[in-house]
Amino acid sequence: ELVRTLMKGGAKVHLADARGDTALHYACRQNSVAIISELLEKAEAGDLGMPQLYQMVAARDARGA
Repeated sequence: ELVRTLMKGGAKVHLADARGDTALHYACRQNSVAIISELLEKAEAGDLGMPQLYQMVAARDARGA
């Protein structure tokens, strides 16, 4: 519920931290299926300004992270 509220409030969940991790990375590490689904649904709809989400995840995974 908190993540949904933050996204509705305009949180920029596509931004990465110093390690290059995004909210999606953290959600995946925590096995939070609900948050992962919410992020991917919004990204697919273009609602979060995340047109390159899938490329970012693929690039990060290609580096073995």
